[in-house]
Amino acid sequence: MATLIAIALNPPGTQAQASEAADTERARFPVCVGSGRITCIVDGDTIWYRGTKIRIADIDTPEVSRPAGRASA
Repeated sequence: MATLIAIALNPPGTQAQASEAADTERARFPVCVGSGRITCIVDGDTIWYRGTKIRIADIDTPEVSRPAGRASA
């Protein structure tokens, strides 16, 4: 199952100006399988986009590789 996510990208060290529209791209993110990770979803707070690992800060989601809670064990 693929998920469609829109991501606003700004190069590191730059800020989007209020008068400028932010650059946006669209991509389909399937669940990551195996070690070849180009554009896919690892878990709730980690994605790979064009070969770059992106972690979403300040949220806590269960890791796919480790069960969390009684129902998962």
